[in-house]
Amino acid sequence: MRILIVEDEIKLALSLRRGLEECGFTASVALDGTAAQRVLALGDVTLMLLDIGLPDMDGKELAQRLRQIPGMKDATLAALTGYGQAQDREATKAAGFDKHFVKPTDIEELTKWLSCIVA
Repeated sequence: MRILIVEDEIKLALSLRRGLEECGFTASVALDGTAAQRVLALGDVTLMLLDIGLPDMDGKELAQRLRQIPGMKDATLAALTGYGQAQDREATKAAGFDKHFVKPTDIEELTKWLSCIVA
């Protein structure tokens, strides 16, 4: 499984990548939606962790765009956001996300969820 982390806070993105790699996952980082779309054009990404508050587009908009890319309709998407109210979770679900994580993201919770997907 190859994971793409789309997060504009570079320290957080690199920390997530390092934590995932220490748990045996392969991860790469894109700092905005445009960069994420370029990475996806190269193929081989099966799961994305998307920040909702990106500088160039809303993460929900990015999720909807990604779902239109051939081969990405069934990709697994998880939202990374500082907002965790019921309406926030409903909004990410409506945008096509499979999971909603509130920042700061607990790497143990994240890797447990990822391990369930891989199994």
